[in-house]
This record gives sequence, structure tokens and C-alpha cells, in this order.
Amino acid sequence: MKEAGRSCVVLDHAGSAVVDGNVLHECNGVSPGQYGAGVLAVTSAGARITDNVIQGIAGGDGIAFSPNAQFSVASHNLIVANLGGVYFGGNPKTASRRNVAEQNVITRASRFDVHSGYAQNGPPPTGNAVRKSCLWSPAAVTASGPGFKMSLNRSVRPRVVKVAGIYRLAPSSPCRAYGPRP
Repeated sequence: MKEAGRSCVVLDHAGSAVVDGNVLHECNGVSPGQYGAGVLAVTSAGARITDNVIQGIAGGDGIAFSPNAQFSVASHNLIVANLGGVYFGGNPKTASRRNVAEQNVITRASRFDVHSGYAQNGPPPTGNAVRKSCLWSPAAVTASGPGFKMSLNRSVRPRVVKVAGIYRLAPSSPCRAYGPRP
């Protein structure tokens, strides 16, 4: 049996779920090359993803709203050293809509800071927003795809440090107001 990718947290048929204050890392399990996200909001409404450190997801995004996340919020997360930062997606029948990612720090992504995608002939994601965040991944595309708006974001090196294997914002970080709250 071929094993599929793994995500650290999966919100499937979850209403008003809360994912708060965690360190999520290396969520791809034993399936290199397979997609896995730090938090994957599959079918959910009203989720709150807050104050997490999401790091080292080599085969996926820190936070993925896909394919049917609705009215959810991701805020004050430190999303560092992943394939991508935030993703909005869909499938042939549904698409994520009206989700907000705000006051996050997204850095050192290897492919995209923020992106979207959907199935051919399927509905595209709509009404999603990424705002008031720090975005800094020189090797990645800042934003790609339809279905989300970017506003009031900062393009500034956030100054992260790794302590005992966990990324944190340095005391001198210009993004202190955006990352996880103490």
C-alpha cells in the first residue's frame, strides 16, 4: 500500500475548531514527496488557527484552506521554512471562501508565501484575504493564483532564530506584533 502524505492537524467536517499555541513541524511523516500541511482545513467552517509555530513542512504549506474551508481565520502564526506559507484551494465541486490570514509571519518558504489553486472546471476560491502580515522569502514567489486579496502586508526580513530546534522571532524583529503572542 502506498502511503499518502500527512498533515500535522486536519480539520475535516470541523465547525469552529481551534488550533492554538502549538509547535507543528516536519508533518510529512514517512512519505517524502507527498503533500502534507501544518494545518489542513479540509471541510471546516469558522476555524481559528492562532499563535502557532509551523515549521519544516518540506512537502506542503504551513496552513492550507482546501478544498472547502469557509469563514476561518489564521492569525499570529510564525510560518517558517516550509514549501509554502498559506494556500487557498478547491476541488471539482467546492472551493474555499472568505478565509482570512492576518498578522502572520511567513518566511523562508521555498516556493510560495501565499498561493491558490483549484481543479479544472471547478470553482475557484473566492473572497479570501491575506493582510497585515510580514512576508519574507527571497527564494519564493510572494503571491500566485486567484481567489485572495493581499493588503497592508510588510515585505521585511523578520529576523527569526532557532532555539532548541524551534523557530522564534528574535527580540529585535520588526515583525514582533505579527507573530505568536506570548
